Amino acid sequence: DPIIKTQGLFRISPDQKLLDRTHFFLNRSLPLPPTPPLDPHLSASLLKKFFRDLPEPLLTFELYSCFLAIYSTFHNDKLEEKERMENEELMVVKMKGLIETLPESNKVGLKRLVDFLNGIGRYEKENKMGSGNLSLIWGSIVLGMKDEDFNKMVMGVGNGNGGNGGGNGGGVVEMSMGSNKMVKMMLENGDRIFVEKE
Repeated sequence: DPIIKTQGLFRISPDQKLLDRTHFFLNRSLPLPPTPPLDPHLSASLLKKFFRDLPEPLLTFELYSCFLAIYSTFHNDKLEEKERMENEELMVVKMKGLIETLPESNKVGLKRLVDFLNGIGRYEKENKMGSGNLSLIWGSIVLGMKDEDFNKMVMGVGNGNGGNGGGNGGGVVEMSMGSNKMVKMMLENGDRIFVEKE
């Protein structure tokens, strides 16, 4: 399918007015008005918006800190190759265990999304969207914190700054990196994480 080979899927945005109009009609189950030929970036953006607009991410607000704890505990780029691979193996095992605690609908949705994104990643040579680039886009969508918690972190509330607006940009960056790393590992280890039960 040539569409899946389109360069920059999920990264390149479609015309914003077309996106808003299409979303409006789809959200109300109305027939779509005449549109230009199918734009792969429009379809990709609609899917991304669907997941972003869910009441909470697939990996849930409740487990957000648990997934980030896995990242902060085992991630260390300074380790030798053998130790780094052993740590990543432990990360996959811990992540698989957490995913098993998710509601069934979340697990099914997550597996289908991971399978779909991996299907896109198989054409990285053409579309430039391998697991690294896909995780940069989907990290905070699949694994994100509540808006109020994010705002508190940005403003430095409750982190020892006394709420003086000092901010905590470093913490935000670190947590964003953690979300992206977790999603990247899910994409690269999906066949081990989502094992079909016999």
